[in-house]
Amino acid sequence: MFSDLDLSDAVANDASLIKVNLQGADISWTDLSGANLTGAATIGVTAINTIYSTSTRCPHGLNWEATGHTTLECFLRGAVLYSRR
Repeated sequence: MFSDLDLSDAVANDASLIKVNLQGADISWTDLSGANLTGAATIGVTAINTIYSTSTRCPHGLNWEATGHTTLECFLRGAVLYSRR
């Protein structure tokens, strides 16, 4: 069982919106233009290569938006994301 994303040390940045695409159980991080964020991205996002056991649980303090039968999007505010505790 994976824990929630730990955003306690995230740098606040209202101009930065990150989108999390959940395809099946594979989570991939993109910016709003749809560009994949891998490694240390230019906006300071830490790459997260984590598979969650459920597609219905949004990380702590965030909200899922259903955009299709197999895709959920979670919109985050902040410049830095952390995978799990």
